[in-house]
Order: sequence, then structure tokens, then C-alpha cells
Amino acid sequence: MILEEIKLCDPDIIICCGLSARGIKANSTLLQEYIFGLEDDVCKTFESEELNREWSYFYADINNKSVPVISFAHPQATCLNGKRGHEDLFKPLYKDMLKIKEMFLKK
Repeated sequence: MILEEIKLCDPDIIICCGLSARGIKANSTLLQEYIFGLEDDVCKTFESEELNREWSYFYADINNKSVPVISFAHPQATCLNGKRGHEDLFKPLYKDMLKIKEMFLKK
């Protein structure tokens, strides 16, 4: 039913908030494996603008179009890559959101 809901929404992009932690898979990985049935090797990455990390993404076929599915931090993340607190994380995450817009929403 999740796939049917995604198709009804007909997205141009999917941002999956919720990264892997303590053996729990990231939300994007759950979509990739269980909803879209895609292999691990479909994932690509891009560098964060300010954080020392990469964000992963893959493309899924939804309603006959290739839609980017991006793994990203939840907006209320309080600890990521050694940075703590909303103030320390907001600016770098916002810059990465702008990069995502630039990379994947070229209209």
C-alpha cells in the first residue's frame, strides 16, 4: 500500500528523513529494498557542503518517471557528525537542502 500511496502522490523527489543508526536501516534503504525492490548497487552519493559526510540517493521508477530518493537527516536532528544542537546543525543542513534542490529539481 505504501507504493500505491507514493504513486498517487506522483512526486518529483522523495527526501527520506531518518538515517541508519545502531543497526537500524535508514528510511531510504527501507524504501529501496522493500518498496521498490532495488539492489544495493543502485545507490550513489554526493558530498555535504559543510558536514564531513556524504548523502546517498537512488532513482526509482514512479509513474514512468525517474524520481530521486535521497537519504537525509531529520530536520530536528540534534547530533550529526560531531555537531550538536539545532543551531550548529541548521545552517549546514540548510545548505545541503539548497544543494539538493539545485541537483535534483532543475526546472
